[in-house]
Amino acid sequence: MTYAYLATAILFVAAGQVLQKMAARQLLIGNGPFAGLVSLFGSPFFWGAAFVMGAGLVAWLLSLSTLDVGKAYPLLGLSFVVTTAASAFFLKERVGVFRWIGVALISAGAAIMMTSQ
Repeated sequence: MTYAYLATAILFVAAGQVLQKMAARQLLIGNGPFAGLVSLFGSPFFWGAAFVMGAGLVAWLLSLSTLDVGKAYPLLGLSFVVTTAASAFFLKERVGVFRWIGVALISAGAAIMMTSQ
């Protein structure tokens, strides 16, 4: 169950990042800082991000209740992998070959961490 909490935290962190980006796209910066804040707080993406990130924090704390932070925190780096894939799929962001190489290296590092004591 511990790794299920960690996986949930990873997915929620990635989802929160995508929702934050979607909220940022709706900002009305050109109309002044007040209008930007009003548009931000009126965005369902902003509130969705806040909720998902909060739920991710709860999942993270639950995973830390049984995992060593020295093992769990590097595995949380998989959120970079999920966020990169989600940004390409949902936000249609271009992800270049070097970024995919970085994603592969992060994934390899996580695999090594999973097999170590």
